Amino acid sequence: MKFHSLKKFFESKNTDSVFIWYREHYSDLYAQCGIVNMQGFTQHGKTSCLLHCAAVSYYSYRLALNLRLRLNYRDLIRGGLLHDYFLYNWREPNTPKWHGFSHPKTALKNAEAELTLTDVERDVIVNHMFPLTLTPPKYRESALVCLIDKICCVHEFFHRKNPYPFLNDNLVKDTTSERIFTQTTEI
Repeated sequence: MKFHSLKKFFESKNTDSVFIWYREHYSDLYAQCGIVNMQGFTQHGKTSCLLHCAAVSYYSYRLALNLRLRLNYRDLIRGGLLHDYFLYNWREPNTPKWHGFSHPKTALKNAEAELTLTDVERDVIVNHMFPLTLTPPKYRESALVCLIDKICCVHEFFHRKNPYPFLNDNLVKDTTSERIFTQTTEI
């Protein structure tokens, strides 16, 4: 796969084994913790926190595959999905001050309360805001998520209505409606 522009990279419809393998890891994490709750918070523009995290982890994974980087893909995906697991509306007045500096630690605390994390996953979560937070990433997985997070933020700013139609339609909407359907049918 070769991409000649970021627009093509974000808009490519990838239903092959790359997306299927990614979706398996997404679904496993989705079943283990409350990342569905990120759907209720907006991140950049009108993008939900869940869609933003899914995009960061998915495009980090795809770029790593394109560049043939030898990484721990499971930790890359999970760390990317959990990097903004802070679970509050940072635009409201009663939220922690200096959100950009403090939310990585909150996300790590929330993730560790529900999951057993690897060192790589912890580093991805707590250091994704470098250089705003002063500690640089220790692992290549963390550095890649840090970079893709910035790219996704800019992409979401300029494509506010639907920045990731493929991921929104084939991942986020599917899993949130499955979770809601399962919860309502069990009651």
